[in-house]
Amino acid sequence: LTATLSIISCASVILTLIVFEKMRSKLFMRFIAFMALGDIFGCIPYLYTWTFPQSSPWCVISGIWLQTGSVSAWLWTASLCFMWHRASTKTLRGITWHVMPLFHCFCWGVPLSFTLPSLALSPFENSSTFDGVCAPYGTYKARLYHNVWSYLLFVACLVFMAALYGHLLYLDRDKHSRNSEVSVAHNRNVAAAKSTLVCYPVLFIIFWLPKMILTTVYELAYSTGNKAFDKSMDFFLCWYMLHGVAVAIVFFYNSPMARQLWRHRAKMRLIK
Repeated sequence: LTATLSIISCASVILTLIVFEKMRSKLFMRFIAFMALGDIFGCIPYLYTWTFPQSSPWCVISGIWLQTGSVSAWLWTASLCFMWHRASTKTLRGITWHVMPLFHCFCWGVPLSFTLPSLALSPFENSSTFDGVCAPYGTYKARLYHNVWSYLLFVACLVFMAALYGHLLYLDRDKHSRNSEVSVAHNRNVAAAKSTLVCYPVLFIIFWLPKMILTTVYELAYSTGNKAFDKSMDFFLCWYMLHGVAVAIVFFYNSPMARQLWRHRAKMRLIK
């Protein structure tokens, strides 16, 4: 149910990009849509758990899909923050539609390049710990490898986004202290950048950090067989999947244009 709700919420963001030409013309909209797509990829395997044979090609594909999609959402979040930072500091020149393939290579390629070596460490099998999804967690080395690279990327994204926000605050304070003339458009970009550099990273922390911490604790207590702990794991699996719902809520709250376009489309449908 949680996975379905998250997929529907993220699909509404992507549908906004597809349906409305005005939204497609916005470069930032692409980053939010691909962030939502990463959340969808991370939730889809939970819709059909326990249906693939152990180590079957479909089980392997499902496991790679899960790990690549979830982590790509982190990288698209960091990339979105980077773009807003560049826009607010008047250095967006050179960052055009032509560089989107580079962001795709980074946001999809990095998690995929870390996931594929898992095939050599452990067969992909249905994991009782993670609600039956296919994952390469059959050996301790495989679990350790996955935890290390995913935690390092998680921390790197957090530090990167915090650094962008700190730099933006420093530049803003410096301009005001020197009484520099700033255009209305620039002030609007700075305000939007601050909002983005707070909202999406905060969602990132709220919905992902508890799951990351609990996974670590679970590994440390793996040999105890604590069933109550398994229930806690189930709760946080559902919790982190709600990240997609929160992303959709923040997007529509921060985008008056998206709300207006959907309202207008709904009115036109009613008139017809």
